[in-house]
Amino acid sequence: MKFDDVIVNHIGEFGLYQKTQLILLCLPSLITSINALSWTFAGADVLHRCRLDTETSDTHNYWNAPEGFFNSSCKNIKSHPEWKSCPFDECNFQNGTTCAETGNGFVFDRSIVSYSAVERWEFVCDWSVLKAVIQSAYYIGQMAGSLIFGFLGDRIGRRSVFFIAIVLQIIGTAGLAVSPHWLLYGLFRICVGFAHPGIFVIAVIISMEMVGPSKRKMAAAFTGIFFALGQVLLGGLAYFVRDYQLLHAYVTIPAIFFLSYWWIVPESARWLISQERYEEADKVLRTAARINGRQLPERWWQDIDDYSKESKPARKHNYLDLVRTPRIRTISLATFFCWPVVSMVYYGMSMKTDFLGGDMYTTFIFGGLVEIPALILMFSIVDRVGRKPIICCGYSIAAICMISNLWLNVETAHVSITIAQFLIGKAAITSTYATLYTITPELFPTVIRNMATGVCSLIARIGAITASFMMMWLVQKFDKTIWEFVCDWSVLKAVIQSAYYIGQMAGSLIFGFLGDRIGRRSVFFIAIVLQIIGTAGLAVSPHWLLYGLFRICVGFAHPGIFVIAVIISMEMVGPSKRKMAAAFTGIFFALGQVLLGGLAYFVRDYQLLHAYVTIPAIFFLSYWWIVPESARWLISQERYEEADKVLRTAARINGRQLPERWWQDIDDYSKESKPARKHNYLDLVRTPRIRTISLATFFCWPVVSMVYYGMSMKTDFLGGDMYTTFIFGGLVEIPALILMFSIVDRIGRKPIICCGYSIAAICMISNLWLNVETAHVSITIAQFLIGKAAITSTYATLYTITPELFPTVIRNMATGVCSLIARIGAITASFMMMWLVQKFDKTIVVYPFATLAFAAAFVVFFFLHETSGLQFLETIEEAERTTHLVEMQPLAQNNIIDDEKKNTCEDGNDS
Repeated sequence: MKFDDVIVNHIGEFGLYQKTQLILLCLPSLITSINALSWTFAGADVLHRCRLDTETSDTHNYWNAPEGFFNSSCKNIKSHPEWKSCPFDECNFQNGTTCAETGNGFVFDRSIVSYSAVERWEFVCDWSVLKAVIQSAYYIGQMAGSLIFGFLGDRIGRRSVFFIAIVLQIIGTAGLAVSPHWLLYGLFRICVGFAHPGIFVIAVIISMEMVGPSKRKMAAAFTGIFFALGQVLLGGLAYFVRDYQLLHAYVTIPAIFFLSYWWIVPESARWLISQERYEEADKVLRTAARINGRQLPERWWQDIDDYSKESKPARKHNYLDLVRTPRIRTISLATFFCWPVVSMVYYGMSMKTDFLGGDMYTTFIFGGLVEIPALILMFSIVDRVGRKPIICCGYSIAAICMISNLWLNVETAHVSITIAQFLIGKAAITSTYATLYTITPELFPTVIRNMATGVCSLIARIGAITASFMMMWLVQKFDKTIWEFVCDWSVLKAVIQSAYYIGQMAGSLIFGFLGDRIGRRSVFFIAIVLQIIGTAGLAVSPHWLLYGLFRICVGFAHPGIFVIAVIISMEMVGPSKRKMAAAFTGIFFALGQVLLGGLAYFVRDYQLLHAYVTIPAIFFLSYWWIVPESARWLISQERYEEADKVLRTAARINGRQLPERWWQDIDDYSKESKPARKHNYLDLVRTPRIRTISLATFFCWPVVSMVYYGMSMKTDFLGGDMYTTFIFGGLVEIPALILMFSIVDRIGRKPIICCGYSIAAICMISNLWLNVETAHVSITIAQFLIGKAAITSTYATLYTITPELFPTVIRNMATGVCSLIARIGAITASFMMMWLVQKFDKTIVVYPFATLAFAAAFVVFFFLHETSGLQFLETIEEAERTTHLVEMQPLAQNNIIDDEKKNTCEDGNDS
């Protein structure tokens, strides 16, 4: 019998005893909530200016200063009664002298906040970062508390930890009121932060362990409601008490009451049973049964004991158990990502309530109030719709509210709209937070439950600390609505371009892996959706950071579309036609450049440019019903019926006949060659020959990417006009790819790659010997076009040879990694072409580019084998056995594939 059966059958799932204990456990969360966010008001932003020599230390009339004496920032502060007056410059005199240089200090506006810690310790100007440091101190304490209390809660008991945390909370809260120095204040912030998980998290654990399974959701919901009520109390108290020291003092007084909890709150019976302390557990449960009007059998724990003898672990558990086994490891990593994200968004909204608009005090109070119906709604539907839908919807709604706020003009939009956005977003993220508190303990077994919840709470502090610095420092320092990527900010041009390639790196890694695991078609469609979302986002992004994120999004989609298109194309044609795949995708990529150049010539508003690109992209959503899965991949997964359906459609359209149950011959072959395990990225370097191929391609791809994108992103690099050279740079790729397509099987892949690298390098170096000012523009443009054609042929041929070099079981993975590593070259090109060239000279770019291109030609010539006309290899073992012979084995003589499979290919099945 399990302990849950004792609760349900003999104690009651949620009787009077549990209700009383739940309320008692939740009450300290009021103080915890107040302490968590008290810095919002104790460290509130206050208008300030430099103090004049003639002003005494007692002068605090911010607005009483000679007109025009200070520079004006001209920012309207709507929360101030005189917001139509421009506030004074915060850190400088009109002559450029800083307040710090005069040593007179500052004058603060006391009309809203009578006495702030910011005023007392002058956390302004160069010291403004200390506001974020003080708030982060709380979360650093939480991190330590989560780690230590999570461990102690499983070792010495929930009740002992709960009481220790209450004592620390009282000491820390009192210390905040009387701290004479900001360092000591920060230490007391660490102290109250340290107590937070010992109170809030342990309260959730005890509550969930003393109720029946169907009532566990109440634990997280009720503790969340009390945490929200704490915010409401804090907002109301701060509205009337605007001296930060008095504010802390008033919070300390009621906290002393909780010292009585040592005699009121019992230990968790479930924990006592796990420690085999049955007599103590019996005493707790008999009290619960008596209050609930139920009967508890004598020596009930014997049934529990019988069960535990079978299931009791043979050792003490530690934090390594969170990642020791596959399923627990997956759960741990997923929760370790979700918790810091929800914490960052929740505390980001809570600690700076005017983030999405509205008055500081009223918005804070309503932000706390809105959590209560959100939690009640969550409590009502969480068992009906499940935990996952609430969490997913909560994250998404909060994100939409924040992004949509950027599209509004806060100065002209009605305040009710911005406040509504804040409240909806706050309610959504609150529901997510509470549901995470519900689902996390349910995901882990009892022996590591408290430990796991503690680690999640610990990692969540990373998000809270990030929010502190972003909301209390970066927002004020770097809120650039007008981007102006010039002068000192010119490097951001390269950063934005690099964002695309960073997305490509991630996409290459993830899509390369998923393409071999879930199929080419699914990955292709996911990438199309991401491309549409990202392209639309680029058109409407109001902030350069958001624009950069959407650049990452479209970059992430790139390999999922381009690389997967090459893979599917090459896997659906015969060996002699594989070159078409890389050539055709390359031609369409070149046509895209031509279209971009023409469109940009006529549409010179970047937002309209992105918008016009988005509209036709929507058509590709229909590909889910048009593009089939790769038959070769389906066969590798032994999904023969699906492969048969795809191939029969192909045979019918091509006017060919497919034999019945043709896959039996394939199956006979695969029994010999089928790998005995799932493959991963280590297989790219595990065996000697594959390792050599991998290292060679890992060098060649970033070089070709660096040279290609270096020429493409700055078309006047070798001379000529920006628009026309860009268009011709795209057009020249088409004949280059057609020529490559025509000769690649006759002369092979390696000669084209080696010559392409070398010609591109020669064109770049020869350009340095010309005087661009005196040389005819046709010469420099010709150099550019020849170099661009050469490197394009190399790029397309690499896309052809790379899938042919690797066996089917790791082909998509290998191509994805090559595409990922290529982004290193693209990112390097971004910084060199968009920043270093302007800062220094193009010599700093040309010689490294050319040297690496020559080196790549050398690597291809000596370390890669020719693949022209060869069959695809299927397994790593096959590749290791045969690649040393491939230079001497034309397709007709290839002994790798047995006669039956060869006959199948000749019958047209490969088509």
